[in-house]
Amino acid sequence: LSVPPDRVLAVGDALRTDQMPSGGERSRIVGNDILNRAIYHRAFAFAARFLGGLDGLPEQEQKDTRAILWNRILELLTTEEECRKLANEIFEKAMTTAALVPELNCLLPGLSADRILIDLPINKAVVRGGDILTCDQRGIVSTPNLYFDPEKWSQAYEQQKQVGFVFTPRRYIPLVALASRVVFFERFDMVMTSSGESASKTAGVVKSEWVTTIANEGLCSKECLSALNEPKSKLLRIHADELRLPDSWKSSDPQLAQRIEKGFTEALPAGVPASVHRAVIDGIENMVSFLQMMEEGGVFVGRDSLTERALQERLRDHLRSREIHVREGSEVGGGETDLVMPGPVVVENKVRGFTKDPLGTGCNYSWQARRYAIAMVTKIIFLVIAYRPASESDVLDLTQRIVVSVAGGAPEGFVQVKILIPWGQTVPSRAQKPKRDAS
Repeated sequence: LSVPPDRVLAVGDALRTDQMPSGGERSRIVGNDILNRAIYHRAFAFAARFLGGLDGLPEQEQKDTRAILWNRILELLTTEEECRKLANEIFEKAMTTAALVPELNCLLPGLSADRILIDLPINKAVVRGGDILTCDQRGIVSTPNLYFDPEKWSQAYEQQKQVGFVFTPRRYIPLVALASRVVFFERFDMVMTSSGESASKTAGVVKSEWVTTIANEGLCSKECLSALNEPKSKLLRIHADELRLPDSWKSSDPQLAQRIEKGFTEALPAGVPASVHRAVIDGIENMVSFLQMMEEGGVFVGRDSLTERALQERLRDHLRSREIHVREGSEVGGGETDLVMPGPVVVENKVRGFTKDPLGTGCNYSWQARRYAIAMVTKIIFLVIAYRPASESDVLDLTQRIVVSVAGGAPEGFVQVKILIPWGQTVPSRAQKPKRDAS
């Protein structure tokens, strides 16, 4: 018995049960699309091998940068729900974009969120060396040797074979392609090369003047405009969701991670190489751990004096207890650094006396650290400042003791991470409300 496709679709549209509500306007639209062969087409392709702006980096930096960027995609788009959320973001961006670009305005009618689909095949097979057996020339069955690494085969799939696509009906491809490019840059800080355009068959579909128009209207950032129209060597920015902060810190100060991200973005808008990116993320985690340990242990509470050497030794021992390879007293640029963490990241330690403004003290500290940073070809330094609170109210909360900023008067592209350690304050049991200033 042969049943015409239109009959099958008509029945599917009409059938409804309490257990399986179906049919309706959406079913009718899908049915008509199938009958009319109005299938969905590729509007955007994304893959690790398509990531743009890596050619100017050393080979290892390229690999590390590609892995960090691609992992952001894999961590998010693991469920159908997350894919749908991202598709909705692209839809919202497409709607506001079409309203600003006359050539795309005609595509607004008929476009809906469910006409944008995202598909990323996940590599569900995690292959480990001990999971399979091999037989050698002697007939002996054993686990793979060092010349055969199935885990690398599995990773190679994610890096070289895995490709995701954004689909939409052919009519909407220019609009959805543009919106996808903007969303992927803003959300994941990534741009795809011409290879990605070839994979989605969208080469030349998006006009550069469209990007300029929406950038001028504030719909995308200047960085996005530059990245999409004038690709440059890709560096990584520090994102709030990458910072590993204690849950207690997050709950007491939900904006801390965003403040740290903003500080890095303002000082280093282009970002940093992958090796430095990793060192900074790790460095912040280690410094937060140091802050918490010092506060909980009351290490410097009640002291009458404190030397930079004592501060340096305490920090050095803490870092090494966390198995961080830290160098002490390295001769760099004609001077001697306090500490150098992997990256390399310079750590300078300073001790101040009584002060009500620990962030504003020691104006030359940043410049001293910058000299070491120049010699080590790095843009980031950690500045640990032990200060003596002038009163009880000058003892800062833990989440206020880490601040990212540009050194006052320093050239663009140099950032300092200040870590504030109070010392000499009274023990908690003797804390008193500060007296009012008589004036």
